[in-house]
Amino acid sequence: MKYIGIIGENSIELINKILDLWNKGFCVVLFDYKTPIKSLIEMLVISKCTFCYLDESIYEINNFKDSILFKNSKNLFVIYKNNFIGWNYLPLELYKKYKVNFSEEEALIIFSSGTTFKEKGIVLSHKAITQGGYIFQYIISILFIGEKHLWRK
Repeated sequence: MKYIGIIGENSIELINKILDLWNKGFCVVLFDYKTPIKSLIEMLVISKCTFCYLDESIYEINNFKDSILFKNSKNLFVIYKNNFIGWNYLPLELYKKYKVNFSEEEALIIFSSGTTFKEKGIVLSHKAITQGGYIFQYIISILFIGEKHLWRK
């Protein structure tokens, strides 16, 4: 399994990048952009990321370019441009890009420090993500019929 990191704002570009990586068979590792560079590099190593996409705006905001740690780890990062101008509906092409996948292979790792301040990754399989979507759709279809709310016991 190949792991690719992403540090970016929630955006259509981010979703597009995740779908592209999934369709190529990679596991996506998401990092919080507010995490200090030292911790980010440690998490990249722990998660065995080959490299990490870094949103250009976060690169500028977090002063990554001025960090000695960043300069020494530059080969880990690929800067990408995020043209995010505000939320809108997801384009139909993104819906079409998503491929239903019930495999147990790792699809997504989300890093969190939680209350312990010790980095840890939460791993989701393709199956968990796909079933989660179906379960959500099923619940909505049971609870809401048209404009009426129908609560079943």
